[in-house]
Amino acid sequence: MTRLFIACRAVDLLYFSLVSCAAGVNDDTMGPDESNGDALMGSGGALGTGVLGGGTGGASTGGIGGTGANSSSVGSGGVSRSGGATSTGGTLATGGSIAGTSDLPLLGAFVAVTNGQEPQYWDKVIVQMAALQMKVAIVQTESYLVPGSNGRNAVTTDRLQAVLDAGAREGVEIWMGVALPERGNGDLTLAKDANFIDGVVAATKTSADLVNSRFKNSRAWAGWYLPLEFWTPDESGLGELPRYVDEGSAYLKSVNDLPVLVSPFISTLGVDPQLTESAFTSLLLAADVDVVALQDGVGARKISAGDLSVRVTPWLEAVQRACESAGCETWLNGESFYGVAPSVAALPSNFSQQLAVATSRSVPAISFEFSNYWLLSNGEPGALFNWYAALAP
Repeated sequence: MTRLFIACRAVDLLYFSLVSCAAGVNDDTMGPDESNGDALMGSGGALGTGVLGGGTGGASTGGIGGTGANSSSVGSGGVSRSGGATSTGGTLATGGSIAGTSDLPLLGAFVAVTNGQEPQYWDKVIVQMAALQMKVAIVQTESYLVPGSNGRNAVTTDRLQAVLDAGAREGVEIWMGVALPERGNGDLTLAKDANFIDGVVAATKTSADLVNSRFKNSRAWAGWYLPLEFWTPDESGLGELPRYVDEGSAYLKSVNDLPVLVSPFISTLGVDPQLTESAFTSLLLAADVDVVALQDGVGARKISAGDLSVRVTPWLEAVQRACESAGCETWLNGESFYGVAPSVAALPSNFSQQLAVATSRSVPAISFEFSNYWLLSNGEPGALFNWYAALAP
């Protein structure tokens, strides 16, 4: 098996998204044999090579609720999703709203589970999230699709089971990402390719069936994540991506009626928030999506704190309006990294301002990505972790 380190491509990239820049091992030579279980992301994140630069691998994040002193138990309580994103009690998984109580502002974070670390490491990651009062962990994907063949390069079951077991023990809801075609995240050409989308939808259905058959009895499993990302568009639109979201979300709900999360990103294509509102409203009205966690693009685009009000807030407001029309919830997915190829953990001073944007619009905040940017390689706390922990009263 050949391993090749490839930096995020600097050719016609309009946006470097989360999946693209989380680290750097890719393997296009791997065959489709799922039993080998060696995820394309290796130990440090995947590489998108699309025109827009891939996405978080679907930043789809999910709801919460969680056990422990600060919140209701996993899978319990709740009344209806119409209660608003920041109301307390219950989980989206049981028809409730999304927030258990916490003294800290982050609802949770994405976790890019790979085969590069042992199951014990991924258990520790969830423990560390719980220590920061995070209530939701969104598994980026259970399998990476091999370019060309769409063969499954799966994360092994024992690693995913470790995450779910830790979530049940620590009171952290786990949202499961289905098959991720990394090369499709942010790729304008593939977005318009009906055959490509057909293949991804088929792989999504296979992935959903496998996840449900293996983990349906886990009490920590609380939601789905659709990881092929769309973005804030220009007049050219989103191609076939709305169909992926429509057909994918409907199938996920048919397999296991849990909430579905998507995580589109703010693209350099998006110059008019009204276009985003219109495109997202149409997409969401046709689909069965419960949460839109908008990736702020701050780390990838190297946005300074002083520019957040013009480069993030207007698009967050547009997504809120779209979600209000479609009956889903809006979250903000703050990129906790800075730069691409290589990327480093965001400075706490900047990330705190990203969280302030979510607070100003009264939406829950999550982060991409926890294991690479909040922790050291051995799973011990990094600078962002220590800063955030110190915020607790």
